[in-house]
Amino acid sequence: MSLQVRPYCTELEDAVKNLSHKAWILFKYNKDFNHQRMSCVFNEDDNLICVGYLRHGIANDHDVFEIEMPTNELALNRMNEVSI
Repeated sequence: MSLQVRPYCTELEDAVKNLSHKAWILFKYNKDFNHQRMSCVFNEDDNLICVGYLRHGIANDHDVFEIEMPTNELALNRMNEVSI
């Protein structure tokens, strides 16, 4: 059993919205996020189980990059695979 990673595209909009409303809002309306920054992880049944994206911010006068990885219940037993 293996997971499949695909880049975000507009055809995945509804699936991403159902998984993470925050991620959907960022990629739909915030032009600082381009589609190349989000990856979508699918299980063997072609269900979206995780989205991952790089978030840039500023903390204490220095740049901070964080990886956000919202998941759904289908990813619970697969976090080792998802995080690699």
